[in-house]
Amino acid sequence: MKLMKKLSLAATMILTITLAACAATGNDTTGPGELANFFPFHPNTLATFTVEGVGEPGLRTIYNTYISGNRVQRMIHATAFAPSLEIIEVSGSQVRLVFGDPFYYNLEDMTDVAQSLDIVLLQTPLQVGTSWNNGDETSTITAIDAQIETPFGAFTAIEVTTISADGSEEKFYYAEGFGLVKSIHPSPIGTFVVSLAELATDRPAEIPLDILFPNIDENVIDVETRILHATTNTDLVPLLTRELSVPPASYALPLLPEGTAINSIEVSRAINVAHVDVSSSLRNWDDLGDGVIGAVFVSLTNTLGLFYEVEYVLWTMDGASFEWGPIVLNDGDAERVINLEELTGGQN
Repeated sequence: MKLMKKLSLAATMILTITLAACAATGNDTTGPGELANFFPFHPNTLATFTVEGVGEPGLRTIYNTYISGNRVQRMIHATAFAPSLEIIEVSGSQVRLVFGDPFYYNLEDMTDVAQSLDIVLLQTPLQVGTSWNNGDETSTITAIDAQIETPFGAFTAIEVTTISADGSEEKFYYAEGFGLVKSIHPSPIGTFVVSLAELATDRPAEIPLDILFPNIDENVIDVETRILHATTNTDLVPLLTRELSVPPASYALPLLPEGTAINSIEVSRAINVAHVDVSSSLRNWDDLGDGVIGAVFVSLTNTLGLFYEVEYVLWTMDGASFEWGPIVLNDGDAERVINLEELTGGQN
C-alpha cells in the first residue's frame, strides 16, 4: 500500500486549478467572452501542472471524472499529497467550489451531492474592478488581457488578485477555452507557482485497485494491484466485476465466478458504508467448502471496502438478503472493512 500524506482543505483550495480544455466542452457556452468559456468541462482529458518555487518541483494532475449539468467532479493528484476531490459549479454569473474532500478522491458520481462549500472562484461581469468576498478574503479582477507564459504556451488571460486578511496577495490567471492556467501563491516559506504544462486528450483516468485473492496453495491472501482505465462518466461497476472475476494465477481463486455480476454499488459517506448488491447466481458457486467460501467473501468485502475507502460493506443479493453457503446476513448487517496489513500479516 502507498503511504500518503494528508492535504488540508485550505491547501486544496489554494491549489485549485480548473481543468483546461482545448476542444469542445461539455458545459453550456453562449459565445466568446462568456463566463462558462473560462471554466470548460472537457471529458477524457488529463491536465498536468508544474508546481515550482518552494522545495523540490512537483506535479499536479486533474481529471474530470464526472460531468452532470453545470457541475464537474474532479480527481486531483499532487506530488507528496493524498488524492483529493472537488466539485465545481458554473452558473450564469459565478463559478463556485461547492464541495471538496482533501483526503481521498471519491470514485462514485457525487455531482448531485448537497453543497457544503460556497467559494466563488470567478464572477461576472468579466471586467476590471469586479470584486467578491470569500470569508476574510477579497478577490478582484485586476486585468482582462494579462499576458502570461506557461510550460504549455503563452496566454492572454483574466487576472484575479485575492487579498487575504494578512495582506498577502495571490494571483489567478484564466484563459478563455482553457480555464485556470496559472496561479501564484505566497507562503511563509516562499512563493510557489502552479502552471499548465500538458494536456492529454482522449485518454482514460488510471485508478489503482488492490485486489485480495485467496491463495489456495499457501492458505494466505495475496494482493495484486491493477489499474482501472475509466473515462469521464464511466460506470465503475462493470470494470470492477471484470477485474474481480480474473485471478492472477492458477493457485488463486477469483472473487466472482463467471456469470456472476455486481448489480450496483451505492456509497453512503455520511455513515461510511458501501452497499453492494450482487447477483444471486453467486449461490451456484457452492462447491468450494465453507472455509474457502469464507476466505473469498472476506477478500471480496475488503477489496471493495478498501477501494471505496469505507468502514463497512453492506451486502444484498438481487435486492434481497445475502445468503451464500455458511454466510447468512440479516437486513442491516454490515461487514467491517479490515486494513491490508491486518489481512496479510504485514507482508504487503
